[in-house]
Amino acid sequence: WVRLKPITGRTHQLRVHCAFVGHPIVGDFTYGRNDESPRMMLHAAFLHLPFPKAPSLSLQTVDPFEHLITRAETSQVT
Repeated sequence: WVRLKPITGRTHQLRVHCAFVGHPIVGDFTYGRNDESPRMMLHAAFLHLPFPKAPSLSLQTVDPFEHLITRAETSQVT
């Protein structure tokens, strides 16, 4: 589980950088490995959209992968 914060709005920025360091996003068939994921596991939990002539728009949602992280943390042997 990795939290990413893009600096620019360039297309594929997060996908390319993750693949470059050897950790492609699961399900990314363009830059990643050939895995069995039915879709790309990339989710935006928060978006902030600034508009030059209108008020900005901020959207936030529940992280759909949070339950997987909690399960992984509790199943680790200490």
